[in-house]
Amino acid sequence: MTRTLIGINNSSECANFRNIKGVILRYTTYGCELDVFDNSTLNDVLKNLKESSIVFSSSDEQLDRIKRNFDDRSLINYAFSLFNQERYWEYHEILEKIWRKCDGNTKEYIQCLIHIGVSMVKLQLEQTETASIVYNRTMEKMKSLFSNDEFQIFPQQFHYPIRLDETQVEIIMKSKIMKNII
Repeated sequence: MTRTLIGINNSSECANFRNIKGVILRYTTYGCELDVFDNSTLNDVLKNLKESSIVFSSSDEQLDRIKRNFDDRSLINYAFSLFNQERYWEYHEILEKIWRKCDGNTKEYIQCLIHIGVSMVKLQLEQTETASIVYNRTMEKMKSLFSNDEFQIFPQQFHYPIRLDETQVEIIMKSKIMKNII
């Protein structure tokens, strides 16, 4: 079973998919993101969507191909571009490949980056309390791992969405802990 992700830029269309079996609906600032888990449901979803409403479409197969063909530095940069597009599920999936190969503080650092994405996914799923708990615990963990400059990349107060500019991404990429993997 292959998951297909579809970004929709029309909030009113998003409500049409709220209770459809085989679809997970996550809200974004631009509309919503759908996870569709089987081809017949995908066909039904696509029949009921205006083509102009689709912002992106991707699949587990595409993510797997990217994970196989990109080096770690490219994967991390790609993950942060997904993060800035509010595509937190895919961001999480990409970073998980790198996390599996790491150990020690590097593994904990990548796990913190993943958990920030997880907190955003929880908010997209309208699980506000869980999202806040995950984010705040992650900030506490990051505080114990890193210097102030690296730690202060992410806002201390939980909010949605978080975006990282080029300077912030560069600080992450140049951190001592990242040099272990890139």
